[in-house]
Amino acid sequence: MNDLQHIRKTMVWGTPLCMAIAAGCIVLMAHALIPTLQAMVSHADAVRITPAAQVAPFVAFTCLLSIVRGTLCSVPCSEGTAAKLERAFHLSAQAGMFALALVPVNSIAQRVYMPSAGYSVCTELQGSPSAWFTDWVRDPAWCVKGNSLEWVNERARSPQP
Repeated sequence: MNDLQHIRKTMVWGTPLCMAIAAGCIVLMAHALIPTLQAMVSHADAVRITPAAQVAPFVAFTCLLSIVRGTLCSVPCSEGTAAKLERAFHLSAQAGMFALALVPVNSIAQRVYMPSAGYSVCTELQGSPSAWFTDWVRDPAWCVKGNSLEWVNERARSPQP
């Protein structure tokens, strides 16, 4: 019984924490992961790749499962339901660890495959070089020190003389 009270007390601060982390991961996916994938599929003129963003979906799913699992632990429920959720939680955590282990592989793979897709690495744009992302441009002439990724996209859209 004492354990049940401890779980309930933990859920008071654990639920908002997990919700905040999941919300942060969803924002990261919406602003870093999905636009990057859309830009790569549409062969955009400039792409900013954030390798660690691939972990965000797994972290968000694990946090949401933690909330559900914690809720089931704090109220009486069947062992079968709890075991299924615990198995899903463990699989999600393992998949997230695997995605985290693939971050260096992703960084190496982009150095190999992005040039074959017609992109050149650009370390001169505003905010580069950074450990958190890598900029790629189709035309190396667009890689001008101090300018932003948006400037490159505007320049690529404007008619060339």
